[in-house]
Amino acid sequence: MDGRKKRANYMKQGGLKMYAPWVIWLIALIKMIYLYAQIGQKGITFYAAALFTVLFVFVLTAAVIPDVLGRMVYFQKSRDCSRNAHRLYHTVMILTLVVLLLICVPGFLLAEPLSRALFGTVQYAFPLQVGLIAVCFLALQQCMKGYLEGNSIPLPGSLSGIVTALVSLITTICLKNVCSGAGTRAAAVFRQEDYYYAYAAVCGIGGLAVGAFLGFLFLLFVMLLLRRTIRAELKADETRSPESRKNLLTDYLLLYLPQMFHELLFSALAFVCMVYAFHKGDVTMPLVLLVFILYMPVVLYAQQLSGYLARQLRVILKKQDYQHARERMAVMGKILLYLILPVCAFLLAQANVVSAAFFDENKELTQLVQTGCIMAVFLALAICARKLLSVMQRQLLCNGLTVVALFAGFWFFTLLSGSGRHAGKAFLQTIFLTALCLSLAEFAMICKRVRFRADLLRMIVFPLVSAALAGVVAFLMQLLLLKSLGGIMTLLLSAVICYVLYQVLIIFLGVFQKHEWRQIPFGSLPELLARKLGR
Repeated sequence: MDGRKKRANYMKQGGLKMYAPWVIWLIALIKMIYLYAQIGQKGITFYAAALFTVLFVFVLTAAVIPDVLGRMVYFQKSRDCSRNAHRLYHTVMILTLVVLLLICVPGFLLAEPLSRALFGTVQYAFPLQVGLIAVCFLALQQCMKGYLEGNSIPLPGSLSGIVTALVSLITTICLKNVCSGAGTRAAAVFRQEDYYYAYAAVCGIGGLAVGAFLGFLFLLFVMLLLRRTIRAELKADETRSPESRKNLLTDYLLLYLPQMFHELLFSALAFVCMVYAFHKGDVTMPLVLLVFILYMPVVLYAQQLSGYLARQLRVILKKQDYQHARERMAVMGKILLYLILPVCAFLLAQANVVSAAFFDENKELTQLVQTGCIMAVFLALAICARKLLSVMQRQLLCNGLTVVALFAGFWFFTLLSGSGRHAGKAFLQTIFLTALCLSLAEFAMICKRVRFRADLLRMIVFPLVSAALAGVVAFLMQLLLLKSLGGIMTLLLSAVICYVLYQVLIIFLGVFQKHEWRQIPFGSLPELLARKLGR
């Protein structure tokens, strides 16, 4: 009975872990809308420059720690080697602290020359320094998340992310007046308006730093509550001979470095392209941050579905059951495109409504949102392909593709930006081209590995046609309703009508069989609709 209760509790925590990124995304969207309303496009430029740098350092130091450390801790615990698991956690924590000291301390002390070298001005130094402080607490959170997930306790890690995001939003609102006042005084002293926007942007980065600190304290409190349990496990494991830290660290790095390298691709490309754009004097690149937040649901869908499929394929491929693997890939491929295509089509059709409702009718942003719809689809496909290829033990091949894609992406960007396009649009097109090449190459290798042949009609054509028709309806509705109802009401009404229309089209075209509806997130409503329509 205890085993059943423990498993049921773990499943509930896993379900909450799945929904936590959506809550964090919603809070981040609200924060971004608030920041744009308060500090404008120029303030967002300073905020995005610091945030892209923070993201690059975070991926370099700690982004994949929960996955890698969690798997290794779980493996040790499954062998009843609690001392090894705890020693591994301490080793990873020490390694992370050393790496953070080597990167963040020089970065903090040399912020002004770094800011001048990267962005051509010293005003970015203060947001950059605050961002590096945030990275330190975020990285320490990742270590504790990994240990807790390895112990089958994923809930605190999910809650710490929500705490970080929520506190970041509240602190940003509270710091707005303080930072704006400091910026006004600095601008008057140095007689440069940019100081105002740089200090105003600190409210967003400072909110992230405070949120990361409180999220770290929350996890630290959870670890303190687990002291007795951990000590009891270590005491029960006293008779076992522990592995050396050197062996544990070697195994950890062999898993960590390739996975970190994969995650680094698009963040490194974004950071390099942003620096290049600033040296060229093009300030449209920071608007890409808003576009990525709007299309983040597409990325979350892709990550969660590919992770779920990867766990299944890992078991199936061990049995060499290729027929079952092909069936699972076909179903999950249909689900992925069924979920992401309508989101992209809707945002393409209502880009100007989104801009008018939340971002002061920014025409440049409207164009970027429209450009980003295709980018988001192929980025999602590239994420799924990379995950599946890693499961199939093609690690060296993935590393080679990552190197080629990074250089190809920067070449695409210089070519597109040199042809007269704005940096933001050139970057989104670069991501599209890079993701397209990656996904085509990776899916070709996957298909060769399991001899997969896609049902193009039901997997691609029918969802694409349905999404396009729903997008046309959304576009017509915004033409008819925007002036009378306003942006927010037009978005809500259009979303409801287009959702129902899309589901009806998918049902009548027979994209899914009856048993497949149950595998779709929130699939109970379309399944009920399909029964009512007799399909």
